[in-house]
Amino acid sequence: MSASSELGCSTCGKRYRASAWTELPTVRILTWADMHVHVTAWPEETVVAVRACSACGAAMARTSQRRMVPVGVEPA
Repeated sequence: MSASSELGCSTCGKRYRASAWTELPTVRILTWADMHVHVTAWPEETVVAVRACSACGAAMARTSQRRMVPVGVEPA
């Protein structure tokens, strides 16, 4: 697995392939409006998906260039 195609939980160390990561429960989707209060130049099409680690439940985040609206989660 290359570093760009995987994500690791910083709490427990469990590693996820990109495809497995997308199947994890979504905690929150951070949009441009959420990020703009912290970062002055944030691309409007970029979102941050926060998902829960399946091993320990810790939050993990990854950016995406597409709008992601998972089932059961209201866009922030």
